[in-house]
Amino acid sequence: MDELLLNKNTKEIKEIKEDNWEILSLEFKENNENPIYINNKYPNYFTSISHKKIYSCGICSRNLQSKIWFEDNNKDYGLACNHIKWVLISMEYFKKNNINNYKYPMSYLYPIKQNQIKLSNFLINSMKIPNIKQTYFSDAIGNLDFLPPYPTIYDTIHFPYIYYKKDTVIKKNGIYYCTCSIDQLYKKENLKNMCYHCLNVLNMENKNQRIRSFILFLVSKYFL
Repeated sequence: MDELLLNKNTKEIKEIKEDNWEILSLEFKENNENPIYINNKYPNYFTSISHKKIYSCGICSRNLQSKIWFEDNNKDYGLACNHIKWVLISMEYFKKNNINNYKYPMSYLYPIKQNQIKLSNFLINSMKIPNIKQTYFSDAIGNLDFLPPYPTIYDTIHFPYIYYKKDTVIKKNGIYYCTCSIDQLYKKENLKNMCYHCLNVLNMENKNQRIRSFILFLVSKYFL
């Protein structure tokens, strides 16, 4: 599944030659074929004493889309697929950043990595867009080519298409250049800003330089 790329151990920065690096970064693209359904009214067979929105994944198993619904709580988070998990994570992450002293659920994964934060923000923005609707066949089982007579229209979140994008960072005369569109815009506007690819390379180079300096210090102190 695409979302597993978020946890894949891939070296993001690879030195090709001196002052030349290859950068791998996760990108997110809108995909109208990956729906997460939102329901404000519970189906007849769903009983709950709360009145929260509930969510159903139309990606993992389209033929069971109306049979499994999830609330925003610890129990359902543990049972949900990765798509629903990231919707719940994104909502909690938004609350954490916008509500003073909000207590983030301990059992939820907290977005720390840059890619995780990017996905959370993508989903939050998707949820802010009003009136996104999609036909949802509430009694669908088996082959979805058979359409039930009374479809329901629900609010929809579109889970993005996740893919790796390759860029190149080059260092010339102490200045970092990147092939990404953001850095190209900075250079076109004569701005001194650096894209996050260049920043990551710069931070890596600074870290390596500190390690080299420390090693030289140890060698000079104990072996010379």
